[in-house]
Amino acid sequence: MSALLKILAQTLAHGGISVQSDQQVWPPFLKIGNLIENTFLAIPHWGIKTIIIAFFVVLAIIPFLFPKDYIFKGAEDRKPWRDLRYWALAAAITEIMVYLYF
Repeated sequence: MSALLKILAQTLAHGGISVQSDQQVWPPFLKIGNLIENTFLAIPHWGIKTIIIAFFVVLAIIPFLFPKDYIFKGAEDRKPWRDLRYWALAAAITEIMVYLYF
């Protein structure tokens, strides 16, 4: 614990966090972070796009699994613009278009 306090005091004295002090204190976290980074970098760009788009498609479908009574709960009327399922679908389609473009 005293080594951590010493590094913290040095960091505050120098006005910022240095990479060297981080590597001395957090080697297990750096190893885990490098493992996660290398795993994600191994996935091709089209694979990431596919995963993200599939996620938004699932998010667009899930609201349609709820009963209409639950969707319109607390609504004064059952007009289509109050249907939250359509709003969720519009938001998901917008996100999908953004990910398809970039």
